[in-house]
Amino acid sequence: MKLSISLKNDIKDLEPVTHLFERHDTEVSVVDNEIILLLNYPEEENKMNAMSTLIKIGSYVQRFIQSINGASKFVNPAFPVLESAKITYIYKNEKKTIPNPIEINGSFCITGGWYDPILPEIVSLICDNVFISKAFRLLTRKQDWITLFNIENIIEESRFKFSSSSRKQSKIFSGSANISSVSKDESRHGYIYRYEHPSNEMTINDAHKYINTLLKEWVYYHINLHRKNNRP
Repeated sequence: MKLSISLKNDIKDLEPVTHLFERHDTEVSVVDNEIILLLNYPEEENKMNAMSTLIKIGSYVQRFIQSINGASKFVNPAFPVLESAKITYIYKNEKKTIPNPIEINGSFCITGGWYDPILPEIVSLICDNVFISKAFRLLTRKQDWITLFNIENIIEESRFKFSSSSRKQSKIFSGSANISSVSKDESRHGYIYRYEHPSNEMTINDAHKYINTLLKEWVYYHINLHRKNNRP
């Protein structure tokens, strides 16, 4: 499958970008004054499904661009940084577009959908509970596998009793976060072949949802406990 990657780079970067790929099978062209990379995607279309295609392709392109930028900066710090604008590809004879692969995983926000009046209680917990305080501090960081795993560690260390559903999700999450065949360069362990690929796995979006749900269970538990202990 071919992926067409539009770059945000100015057209003046065409020469160095073309030079960058002169020994690679990626084709460089200009369409409507945009630099376009035509990249081979290694997975065959008949082995893909619509639900996973967008996430897989976005992740693949993100890692590809990051690797290119890392290599070029190592060799020549003055080399322009590649910035992807969108990806287009053909899937099941239909043209698909991913607006920005760098943003494909979305953002993670614990407060999404929460009713505002509960925030003062959360602030109170943050001031009184070192575990909750640190968990919320970590939410200001990039929500990658390692950060999400650290948040789960904090919740476990606080001796919170996971629900049966969360415990099942935790096992899948841990396997996905630890093994590089699932979580790629963001895995907790650097081994490439040491561990077998897990029978069940999560995407990073699934991990966000799991940690979001777990945090809500945990925080609401502490809110209810705080209310109970502070009844007049």
